[in-house]
Amino acid sequence: MPMILGEYTLIHYPTAFTQPRPQRSNAYQETMESVAHFSWGFYTAGKIIDLAWDYMPSEQFDALDEVFLGDDEVVWDPGISGLSSTYNVQILAFDGEFHESVGTSTEIWRKNCKMSLLILSENAESS
Repeated sequence: MPMILGEYTLIHYPTAFTQPRPQRSNAYQETMESVAHFSWGFYTAGKIIDLAWDYMPSEQFDALDEVFLGDDEVVWDPGISGLSSTYNVQILAFDGEFHESVGTSTEIWRKNCKMSLLILSENAESS
């Protein structure tokens, strides 16, 4: 399954990314002789997803940069087999370095690309 961000289907899957697992919302406070623990359950909203690519063609970088600069909430489909959830996200950061030559042809690629997504909610259409 391909990964999709907004209307763009990624050509190259990230080398690594944070799994969109729910995180626990909890707090604790030490008392005189013990500790009090409070738990409000597990949520994906508010979780930061970090995506990283060792290399990415400029075509993909430019397309993702356009989504980033649009500064809108978009739908992210992680394309994980067996996971039917998609998420409403905001892109917090996106960057990458120029890399001019990859393989035998001279073309502009990007290397060490990183993107951070903030999960705003699970997309109701995928639930």
